[in-house]
Amino acid sequence: MTAREGDRPALVGLHIAVLAAFAVSQPLFELVARNVEFLVAHQVDSVDVGWIALGLGVGVPGVLAAVAWGIAKLLGPNSQAVTGGWVACGLAAIALPGLESMGANRGLEFGAAAALGVVGAIAYLRVAPLRAFVTLLTPALLLFPVLFLWNVAGVVGEPRSWTSVAAGSMGPKSDVPVVVVVFDALPLNSLLDDEGSIDLVRHPHFAALAERATWYYNATTVAERTTYALPAILTGQYPDQVRVATAAEYPENLFTLLATERSLNVIEPFTRLCPPELCDPNDSRGERLESIASDLVVLYLNRLLPDGASETLPDVTTTWKNFGGIQRSDGIRRRRADASWIFAQFLDRIADRGSLADQVTDESRPTLDFIHVNLPHRPY
Repeated sequence: MTAREGDRPALVGLHIAVLAAFAVSQPLFELVARNVEFLVAHQVDSVDVGWIALGLGVGVPGVLAAVAWGIAKLLGPNSQAVTGGWVACGLAAIALPGLESMGANRGLEFGAAAALGVVGAIAYLRVAPLRAFVTLLTPALLLFPVLFLWNVAGVVGEPRSWTSVAAGSMGPKSDVPVVVVVFDALPLNSLLDDEGSIDLVRHPHFAALAERATWYYNATTVAERTTYALPAILTGQYPDQVRVATAAEYPENLFTLLATERSLNVIEPFTRLCPPELCDPNDSRGERLESIASDLVVLYLNRLLPDGASETLPDVTTTWKNFGGIQRSDGIRRRRADASWIFAQFLDRIADRGSLADQVTDESRPTLDFIHVNLPHRPY
């Protein structure tokens, strides 16, 4: 084996890593950066974002490169066919999403992507300048995660101190407990009977509440999207559709306003307006990263496969996380997909009068109990 042949396994591994970066890492980096609500819903912090960048930018290309290097090392000069297969798969994965916009049927899209992959792989094996060009693309392995971190830096920005916000608030103090329940996508018409009143048969508890409370019949949200409507509800400010729903972007909100005088019981499944030091994330870091990894797999498959081929995949258009609805027999992960279970935990915490804020754990104080529950939402 010549010296050049001896270096080939390392070069093959490098090239497979580059193709993986363009086929897998960069599309997911771009998708998440354009939809930062995904990160907000997962309640990520700077460490979580770092792990995402490391996993997608280094882990995925690195694992595929190591496998390709190992096979090339084992087979030596006889590994060209396997290398060509790797390259064909990578090029096909890069090409397939773009072919969907051509409006061809599913079979033609897969066939065209496969043909492009095979032709590209043959050219890669036979044309040395093309292999040199792939080598020149190596900086992308570093560039893609760096750009991702730059683009999502605002999501994990540090909010203004909640104590300074609370100290600047004015108004009378009250010992009355406050409970706020936000139902997601609940049309008023679905609650009414033929006479325009709350349907006593279908919704007896809403009807009972309306009998004893002030019902603002014409009240509505100021935005259709949850990530704009929730900040408006909790801040009294019109959403500008630029800021994301975090405490860093909206430091003056209901939670920071009442934090010094009330114990907080807060469940925010898709926003993070309560500062982390007041409201700990619902999941541990390990659980968050596992959920993120699962959702990224679903997102990638939805992006990669044509519409007809992705019909059996979980829907990614009605929520920002837990697309697969992961369940476990011990019930630990039921919180991911079961809104009724989440609401039961909220009620239990009201009964226990527990506080999520270590700095303000005086149970004799009044409480602020808040939950945004993803019900009824669509599809009904």
